[in-house]
Amino acid sequence: DERSILGDNDVDDVHWLCSLSESEIDLLIALKSVIKNCAEATGQHDLASKFNLRMVR
Repeated sequence: DERSILGDNDVDDVHWLCSLSESEIDLLIALKSVIKNCAEATGQHDLASKFNLRMVR
């Protein structure tokens, strides 16, 4: 089932993610880590969960 594979992500978002280079993906992972750490440090735990593929794109 497509929905079980994609989760809450749109097909276009997944296609965009697949088109990125390894270094671009590494940058996105690092960015998410920084956002998560900042959100936890400031008590805004829900901020990190909102930083999903749609927001990145």
